[in-house]
Amino acid sequence: MTEKTISDVFKLLDDWRHLPKYQLERRADIYFALFLPVVLKGRFNLNAEPAIIPEFPLRKATLGIDSKGEESKNADFFAYSEGDEKVLLVELKTDMKSRRDNQDDYLKTAKTKSLKELIEGVVCISKATTDYGKYAHLLHRLSLLRLVSGCDQVGKLASCEKKNGWKAAVGKVRNEVKGEIHPHIVYILPEKSQELPKEFTQITFDEFADVVEHYSEIGKRFACSLRRWAKQDAGTMTPGGP
Repeated sequence: MTEKTISDVFKLLDDWRHLPKYQLERRADIYFALFLPVVLKGRFNLNAEPAIIPEFPLRKATLGIDSKGEESKNADFFAYSEGDEKVLLVELKTDMKSRRDNQDDYLKTAKTKSLKELIEGVVCISKATTDYGKYAHLLHRLSLLRLVSGCDQVGKLASCEKKNGWKAAVGKVRNEVKGEIHPHIVYILPEKSQELPKEFTQITFDEFADVVEHYSEIGKRFACSLRRWAKQDAGTMTPGGP
């Protein structure tokens, strides 16, 4: 077998995105995540690169959505700049057709909620979950950002076979958000959309590529694919073409 390079990875993504049922978003999101902090830092003129958390749960009850128990919608990425006291909820779309009006609606509602309310929603879901270990990791990450405190017992229970006392332990987690910080909504898209709410920030693949091409060999090769994905919709290339 010949030696494989990062270029081979992107060649597969460039090719396979044209196939039925292939979800480019779920394969390419790690590369977006690598460079998302530096892209957001420049776009929002932040003092430092924000910390990001993927698949951030937005509690349905907090958004005013009926649910059975503590259910959530998820933002693709939660980005928080502690020094700037700025929070961003980021949605990634690798196909313009995957944008949904109902998603825009609940993100518009999320924009009206404070960071304190969103974090309280995470605590409520954590208390009710049976996915103990993963929510322990989420609370730990939020504690590193000083958004919550009192997570020590939650962390200890996560590694125990029996989870007796889980709800009580989560009940000791304290929401440390101060002030009225409201999230900005950011969409990363192949091209500009005229259908998104005007208050949402849009970052196109070409704009993303303009930043990442200056960072490492991965960034240069990623930028090449980003521009290809922006220029040609999935499934529109002639089979066997370049």
